Amino acid sequence: MKKTIKTGLKIVLGVVGVLVLVLGGLVVRNWESVDILKGTQRLSDQVQEIPELVQPTTTLRDKGEADWPCWRGIDGQAKSAVTDIMKDWSNGLTQIWEVNYLCQGKDSAAWSAPVVQGDRLIVCGRDGGNDLIFCLSALDGGLLWRNQYAAKAASSHGTGMRATPYIDENRIYTFGRSGDLVCWDVNNGEVVWHKNVREEGGKKPKWGHSSSPLVSGGHVLVQGGGTARVIAYNKSNGEVIWKSGRGDAGYAPIVPVTLAGTPSYLVFHGKGLAAVAADTGKEFWNTPWETAYGVNATTPLLSGDRVFITSGYATGAQLLEVSDTKYQILWTNKAMASHHSDGYILDGFYYGYSGQSFQNKIPQQNLWVVFGNGKSPSVWYS
Repeated sequence: MKKTIKTGLKIVLGVVGVLVLVLGGLVVRNWESVDILKGTQRLSDQVQEIPELVQPTTTLRDKGEADWPCWRGIDGQAKSAVTDIMKDWSNGLTQIWEVNYLCQGKDSAAWSAPVVQGDRLIVCGRDGGNDLIFCLSALDGGLLWRNQYAAKAASSHGTGMRATPYIDENRIYTFGRSGDLVCWDVNNGEVVWHKNVREEGGKKPKWGHSSSPLVSGGHVLVQGGGTARVIAYNKSNGEVIWKSGRGDAGYAPIVPVTLAGTPSYLVFHGKGLAAVAADTGKEFWNTPWETAYGVNATTPLLSGDRVFITSGYATGAQLLEVSDTKYQILWTNKAMASHHSDGYILDGFYYGYSGQSFQNKIPQQNLWVVFGNGKSPSVWYS
C-alpha cells in the first residue's frame, strides 16, 4: 500500500514538475507580452535630447481645414473635414519630419493623442517627475515652445498623460493622470491656471485619470471621481461652477448631447452611464454598467435618441433609448466588447474593434460590424 502511495506521489510530482517547466517556458518566451499585461513594459529605444526652441520661418496659421483640436475632432463625430485625399497609396508616403524626444526616461510612456489647430501641433510627454507639453510646427516639426509641471505618477503602463488635450481658440486644456487640469496659452505655453481634482474631492482611478477634458460653453469638464464624479470649471479662470455625482471615475470622455431638447452630458463613469444637465450638473438618470477593474473607456455614441456603449473584459455592449428624464435598455449582448478602441456610426451601422487592447503583438482583436435596429442586433465578423 505504501509503495502504491509513493508511486502515486512521484507521478503527481512529476506531472506538476512538467507543468511548471512548460509554464515557465511560456512565460520566458512571451515575457514581453507579460510585461504588457502587467503594465511594467519599459521604453526600449534611445531618445533624443529635447532641442532648443526655433522661430517659425513663416507666419503660422491659427486655423486650417485639417484642424483636429480635441478627442474625436471638432464635433465629436470622428469625421475629418478634409476632402480629395490621396487614394493611390501603392508607392507609400513620403516622410516630412519626425521627433523622438517627447518621453524622457524608460518609464515615461504617454498615451495622450496629439491635437492640431492651424499650424500648431500640441502633444504631451513625460520625464522622470514632470508632465510635459510641447507645441510643434506642423509644417516642419520645429519646437515652438514647451512647458511642464511636477506630478507624481505610478509606473503602471507608463507615467505620462493618458487624456487628449483640448484646444479652444487661444487656450489649451490638458488633464494629467494624477488629476492635474491645466490651462495653457496656445501662443507661448504659459500657464493660465492650474487645478487638481483632488482639491474638490476627486479620486484617481486604478490606472490614472484618462478622461479627455471637454470644453463646452464657458466650461471645461473632467471626470474627477470620489465625491466629484464630474467637475465643471470656468474655462477662463478655473473656478468650480458645479460638481455632480459620487463614485469611481471612468476612462472615457464626457460627451455633450441634447436629450429631448435639453443640453446635457453623458458620463461613462467607473460603474455605469449617467446623464446630467449641462447648466447645473443635475443628474437625470444613472444606469449601472460594471466591468472588471472599472474600465469603461470607450466613448458613448449617440444616434438620434439612442446611445451605444461597450466595454472590454468580455463585458459586451448595450443600446439604450434615452431622454432627459429616463432611459430604456433596448438590448445587451457580448458580440461587441471593446476595451479601449472607439467605434463609429455610419448610415445606421456601428463599426468597431472588439477584444482587449494588448498592442499588435498579441493578435486578439477582430474587426466586427454590428447592425442594430434597436431590438435585435445582428453581427458580422471579419
